[in-house]
Amino acid sequence: MKFHGLNLSLEDDLEVAFTHVEEEPLLQRIEEEIEVLGFSVSPHPSSKYDSLVKSGWITPIQTVFEEGYRRFVGMIVDIRKISTRKGEQMAYVTLQDASGMIDVRKGEQMAYVTLQDASGMMDVVVFPSTLAEVYQYLQQNTMVLAEGRVKKGQKGQWQLQLNRMYPMSFADKLLEDSTKRLQIAIRPEKHTAEVYAEIKQLVTKFKGVTPVELFLVNSKTLVKNSFANGVNLESKIIPSLIDILDKECIKIVN
Repeated sequence: MKFHGLNLSLEDDLEVAFTHVEEEPLLQRIEEEIEVLGFSVSPHPSSKYDSLVKSGWITPIQTVFEEGYRRFVGMIVDIRKISTRKGEQMAYVTLQDASGMIDVRKGEQMAYVTLQDASGMMDVVVFPSTLAEVYQYLQQNTMVLAEGRVKKGQKGQWQLQLNRMYPMSFADKLLEDSTKRLQIAIRPEKHTAEVYAEIKQLVTKFKGVTPVELFLVNSKTLVKNSFANGVNLESKIIPSLIDILDKECIKIVN
């Protein structure tokens, strides 16, 4: 069968050309959405860590309503280089709408960081003593875990006075640990108020993201489903519990 005016048959192969388009990096796409629309329509990378929010380990920026020590997972918004008084080149993270750098005594300098998560933005004050420690993490469009004390700034807005900053590999390890459970089986002779008080003290001391469950030995009876916080499995919580209970009574499950 031939088409009129065309030397083409139904048996001829028709080739369709496709152009492969590389997917735009998520952080870059979010930045462009905010620049054009004023807000992001793509899921923010911090949403990946919602389980750490549920455990109380990190705090969404927009939920801050009082002073205290807090941890946040967010994206650094902007970076610029500024010469110090000694002529050295150092990177400073700046606010979107204000200078991110102020001078302090003895020629030292400090920086402001704008941290953005899925809920909003917060100013982070980086003091001179902390700046040298976190310098390696101050990269444009980089996700970080930042912790410190939240206080109100001069204009009444909440600010984080940075104490420590971690790479996301640290947050990813926390995320992994949050999916585990620390199960503690208590023998009948150890099922006392004194032993429970010791366990509670250790759980409070070694705070983390791994939930704790207490059981009676040879029983499915759950003594307490969870404490107010989880525990840090990288701490001394396990050997400390073994000092109180038998090693066989301590188990980490996924």
